[in-house]
Amino acid sequence: REAVDLFVVNLFKRDFGSAALLSFARAGAFDGVQMVIVMVMLTFCVPCFNSTMLLLKQEKLPTTIFLWLGSFCISLLLGWLISKILLQCTF
Repeated sequence: REAVDLFVVNLFKRDFGSAALLSFARAGAFDGVQMVIVMVMLTFCVPCFNSTMLLLKQEKLPTTIFLWLGSFCISLLLGWLISKILLQCTF
């Protein structure tokens, strides 16, 4: 549940997503493996609202949508792949 909250906050502004991740980490909401997965997914996640607006000003709408959806898919794929790899290893 906390990870979903992070992604929603991250859509509005990356700084807010990072601050929320830090507060969740201090509260012990994630273990080490979950923390790595969430950090990778937030890094590759869709651009925040401000970045999306800049993309719309600089690029055409189809390009912006392609970049937005592409980064979302890459984020999900990398999160899934890293979770499979890390959960197979015994820490």
